[in-house]
Amino acid sequence: MTKPKTKTNSKPTKAKAAPELPLRAMHEIGDWLLDLGRRNADGDREDLATIERVRRAAHAAIDGKKYRTTERDLLTVVSLVVTAAERDFGIAGLSDAMATSFDVLSLQCPHRGPLVAPTVRCNP
Repeated sequence: MTKPKTKTNSKPTKAKAAPELPLRAMHEIGDWLLDLGRRNADGDREDLATIERVRRAAHAAIDGKKYRTTERDLLTVVSLVVTAAERDFGIAGLSDAMATSFDVLSLQCPHRGPLVAPTVRCNP
């Protein structure tokens, strides 16, 4: 006894293309966050220079280009942005929540303090 033949779709299926990333929007959002940190820098030349280094790195990363930045620069900018968000938007306790999340995720380096991401290695 043979099974009846079933009709199959003979058309080849097309692979779905990955959705296009909204690069312009990503640049604008990144710039908005960095500008928020810039306002919080209160004219400090070191902080302003750090923000611009991170801005260049962020734009390069969004554009798929190579970039370099340091943990220290990233942490400085995150600190400026988070404290500005607390002040400007009334988000009380945000910096404490960030610090707690770093501790909970064990993103600590005994030599240099908190790390930004699990993929960042601690080097003395």
